[in-house]
Amino acid sequence: MAWFGTSLLVVIMAIGILLPALAMAEQSLEFRIIEDMQNEVATGNACCSAIAEYKTSKPGSKLRFGYGEPAKWVKLENVPGGGILRFNPVLDTITLYTRSGADDGWDAAITGDLVASDDKALLSPFMAFPLPVDVDVNAIYARIEQGAAVSVTADHWSTAEFHLMQERDRTVRMFLIGFVCSIILYNLVMSFLVADLTFAANALTIVSMGVCALYLSGYGVIHVWPSWFAATNWIFCAAIASAVCFGAIFTSLFLKLWGSSLQTFWPLVIGPAMAILCFATALFLNLGPGKLELAMLASAMTFLICMSFIVARLAIRGNAEARILMFPLLFAVVPGLIMVALDKISGIDPFGLRGNYMEVTLATEAVMFSLALASRIRIAEMAASQAAVQLMEARDRNAATVLAAQDNERKRLATEIHDNIGQELLVMVGRVKQFAALRRKSGASDLFAELVTGLSSVLHEMRRISREMHPSSIEHLGLAATISGIVEQFQKATATNFTTNLSVHEDRIDPQAQIHIVRIVQECLSNVTRHSGASDCEVDISHDDRSLRIVVEDNGVGLPSATDDTSPVSGLGMISIEERVRSMSGTWSVNTAATGGTRIVVSIPASGLADMQGDKS
Repeated sequence: MAWFGTSLLVVIMAIGILLPALAMAEQSLEFRIIEDMQNEVATGNACCSAIAEYKTSKPGSKLRFGYGEPAKWVKLENVPGGGILRFNPVLDTITLYTRSGADDGWDAAITGDLVASDDKALLSPFMAFPLPVDVDVNAIYARIEQGAAVSVTADHWSTAEFHLMQERDRTVRMFLIGFVCSIILYNLVMSFLVADLTFAANALTIVSMGVCALYLSGYGVIHVWPSWFAATNWIFCAAIASAVCFGAIFTSLFLKLWGSSLQTFWPLVIGPAMAILCFATALFLNLGPGKLELAMLASAMTFLICMSFIVARLAIRGNAEARILMFPLLFAVVPGLIMVALDKISGIDPFGLRGNYMEVTLATEAVMFSLALASRIRIAEMAASQAAVQLMEARDRNAATVLAAQDNERKRLATEIHDNIGQELLVMVGRVKQFAALRRKSGASDLFAELVTGLSSVLHEMRRISREMHPSSIEHLGLAATISGIVEQFQKATATNFTTNLSVHEDRIDPQAQIHIVRIVQECLSNVTRHSGASDCEVDISHDDRSLRIVVEDNGVGLPSATDDTSPVSGLGMISIEERVRSMSGTWSVNTAATGGTRIVVSIPASGLADMQGDKS
């Protein structure tokens, strides 16, 4: 898919920017963990003098914390004098104890995301400490407090290299954050333009994950919420809960699960319910953010597993939206979270992005989910277009069915009138004549003569109605002869002079289509005689291999004004013509003729003339 290729290109570009920007010179340091060190040993000379009496572990490059573990004391090995000492990743609190070679006193410096900006050893999103040039490199200790599971490393930088690295890191992160903000704005605008809350839910999910990225990078407590530094861990937990809740809303809207069966929908609710319940419980019981963070991560993992299960199941069943959603899940969410976990918890840096995995993951997810939404819109447009075509086809079939039913009913009624009522009237006329002959001497002959005339007139009118209801002459005489007969009847009944020019191939026209053609001509001539006041009218029917064309043109008063609701253009007769023409897949128009009268043109394709049997069924 095109959007998938675009997403991969964005990822490659981001990595290409990050690697050269962050590939700076540095020196990794080793720790010695001071074993059995008590938490109550805190600050001042006593702490570091007492530390020397405790046993230390073998040196290592990583210090691992688990959830809820107490503070740990470490001794740093082979630290060069001067420059900047940095700990990774962002930690709650680090207190560094150093002394210079000429002084036995100890200096304490503190930093961390739970430390006010004014109290930090160096105002930086990194856990950094400036070192004096004459520092005693064999007496550098640190007390690290961290409530969450992380893998801590330390490195040493020259002052110039550190500040250059920090500027480049800020530039890269601002680029990624700005890119993500543009994606958020795009989703909000699209949500407003297309009136689809799925875009808004996606934007809010990205915002929540962006807050998580700001927390993990250290930029949040420095630049976004510096006054709320004491609550920074709570902000992180709230961001995770928001991401889970908005992610569930986005998924349900994207997959159109609202109103679906509970069996399909309920797994998606587990993660958000866990997050809300744990957060509310932690607030109510005043629990520490360390345990709450573990609960939030568990709810996020639960949501991710349940969402992947639902998406995979629907994709296997052929759901188009689920198949689209599989791509960002497989190529952005899952690998991105794995890389973040490896970097933060295990200290593994597989691609050398040095703590930028969350931003890269966030940018990739934002692009891929937004492009997935765009693909969803295209699918919806295609489905709407297909539904519109099907609706038109169903409408045409229904119109043809209704017209065929009307014509069949007319045929039945015409037969009943002709065969039953007509025969009865004919017998009655004969008996009245007989009775008139017998009573001629009584002087009632004039009265009986009027009765005979009246009955004969009724019989004639009944036969006319029968013929108009169902032109049986089509079956006996053919289409052209029937139309000629109709024109002749209008010629006799009105003062309008009718001329005809008929050229039809009746063997190419379905019987039902022939009835439609006769009805169309009848309606056109009826409108001419009733509304136009024309002295001349021409009926032209031409038929070739491609189509049949009916043209009825008069020299009457022409088309009425658009505000005339009683005009033939807006009457039931024109509606009947419209339905009959549509049932044969034809087109028609009503225009002003060159003579000033009205010109009606009907064009029916050859396929519509020969395809009525399917409509009748």
